[in-house]
Amino acid sequence: MHWIMLTGTGAVQNAGIRGLANINPIIHDRMCGVAAMYDAVEGKILAAGGAPSYNYRDGNGAIRSEKATREAYVITLNQPNEEVDVQIAGDGGIILPNGETLVVGGQEEPRVFTENTPQLTPEIYSPTDNVWRKLAPNTVPRVYHSFALLLRDATVLVGGGGLTNQLPVNHFDAQIYIPQYLLTSSGSRATRPIITEISDSNVFPGGNFTIATDSEIVSASLVRYGGATHSLNNDQRRIPLMLNEVGPPYIYSTSIPEDGGIAIPGYYMLFVLNAQGVPSEATNVQILVSPEYQE
Repeated sequence: MHWIMLTGTGAVQNAGIRGLANINPIIHDRMCGVAAMYDAVEGKILAAGGAPSYNYRDGNGAIRSEKATREAYVITLNQPNEEVDVQIAGDGGIILPNGETLVVGGQEEPRVFTENTPQLTPEIYSPTDNVWRKLAPNTVPRVYHSFALLLRDATVLVGGGGLTNQLPVNHFDAQIYIPQYLLTSSGSRATRPIITEISDSNVFPGGNFTIATDSEIVSASLVRYGGATHSLNNDQRRIPLMLNEVGPPYIYSTSIPEDGGIAIPGYYMLFVLNAQGVPSEATNVQILVSPEYQE
């Protein structure tokens, strides 16, 4: 792993070896694996799946590489890695408002523009319990060139795949996954908290703003708008926010982290969650570039 330094003329510095790559570098390659910074404040990054090569077999069908790994781990910046178990080699890792990560798609035997050994069963990683939960199987393989993105209503858009002259593997469609946190035990839609107003939608790192809601909430988070390609979403990150109730009814103050490496500039979705873990629909918040970095 490496740090990319932006000061001066820029530099690249060694950030240490990920996972157990120093023991067996081959099986710890992560090509087309997923990575998700689900807690930017604590520096928590989930890395899961991946393979040593885009193609498990060559054009003649001969095995030329290892299968996708079943391993995952949590990288904590400036601390040793923590191994966690994973059951799939995914093609997309989506950070949810509650800090969990949904992993969808992928193949056990990766090979571009094919759908052999697809992983149809998505899973969710919960950092609170350090466990994976299997979900209902997908009906469409989502492999090479597929995508997944968190939407403002806290659902996940999953689609695409293929983009080749081999037409059977082209999928010009998409599906919407409705997470369990939006449903009651009977399967009906849960009552969601509503953000009625925020005092400022353009905030500098270290800045404060207030959130008004229609009901009591217990947590809030900023999830950066994503840009997914080839199993990675380099734009997404989640910033959990501390809340302080400052006035009735249901007005809360919060602040953006001062560290510009945590609160990087860009557009974020602000979610609030109630005691049942049900998220609101998002309100847009832009984190601005700190004045000291502006020319």
